[in-house]
Amino acid sequence: SAIRQIDVVEVARPELVALRDATECAAYLSLWGDRGPGIVLKVDGPRQGSLAVRLGYVLPTTPSATGRVFLAFLDPGDMGRTRPEDEDGWVSLPPDELEAALAEVREQGYAFTSNSINTGFAAVAAPVFGFDGRIAAVVTILGSHRMLAGATRKTAIAALLDTSRSVSAKLGHVADGIADDGIDLKSAK
Repeated sequence: SAIRQIDVVEVARPELVALRDATECAAYLSLWGDRGPGIVLKVDGPRQGSLAVRLGYVLPTTPSATGRVFLAFLDPGDMGRTRPEDEDGWVSLPPDELEAALAEVREQGYAFTSNSINTGFAAVAAPVFGFDGRIAAVVTILGSHRMLAGATRKTAIAALLDTSRSVSAKLGHVADGIADDGIDLKSAK
């Protein structure tokens, strides 16, 4: 029962600082709420550009890397009421394209989006699993498209995956590199 008392935000705080230092990108932690994925912790980065997202912001589900990770790993019964994609001008993907995108997220262990929400910016997000093997949160890095789509992409993704595995382990997720859903996080691209 003690492991259920662990606060994911407090566990993630130093990990996000280290992720920001390693990537120079802004780092965010999001939790699933009744309207979709909401940012609950952020650490601004020196190379994030002029875009800054505020705490409490609810991201759209299909165009955001964070939303796609939640959609890929969250049990449908846990979704509740999500933010309608057409409400604020967000364009939803057709069902077959969305399922292909979510299958790719499950296979890779992360989601990458670029120019989806804001032109010139890219995001990479990875799941954080709890002691029960279910998704507990999502860690996301945000930076310029040039930075995250270029030569530093591979290094940034590796740092992000290390962070998501570390936070998951601190929440009691035991997987020896294999997520309970069968994703091999060690070899994620």
